[in-house]
Amino acid sequence: HMINGVGIRAAHNLIHHAPHSAILLGGNDHLIEYNEIHHVCLETDDCGAFYTGRDPSHRGNRILFNFWHHIGHEGARHGIAAVYIDDGSGGYQVFGNIFYRVQYPVNKNWGACFVHGGHGNVFENNLFIECMRALGAAPWNDER
Repeated sequence: HMINGVGIRAAHNLIHHAPHSAILLGGNDHLIEYNEIHHVCLETDDCGAFYTGRDPSHRGNRILFNFWHHIGHEGARHGIAAVYIDDGSGGYQVFGNIFYRVQYPVNKNWGACFVHGGHGNVFENNLFIECMRALGAAPWNDER
């Protein structure tokens, strides 16, 4: 599912059993809340159930009160996250989510939530249960 534009709300959805990401996001001021997302990213790698990246102007997006569980697969060689904010993107709020059995941070930097650079990403009051690592990050310098 691709969300792109400004101010879109995705709420009370059940997204499950997908080979790749459940939600791809671009744009500003979106709200992702009260969704259940499970058994996704089943055949890919270097991905997230929620994925955004490559545009630092996409800001003000909120990911609130979702239930993420059973994300990823054992064959991953790089890493899989529930929430993946990639390539210098920033200004995201991730609050009040439950992450259960989000696995396979093969790379030492990965976690159930992974940020690859960016500024102003805030993770607060989330619950991580049986995840190998809660939060992960990798540097992304200002030149990139």
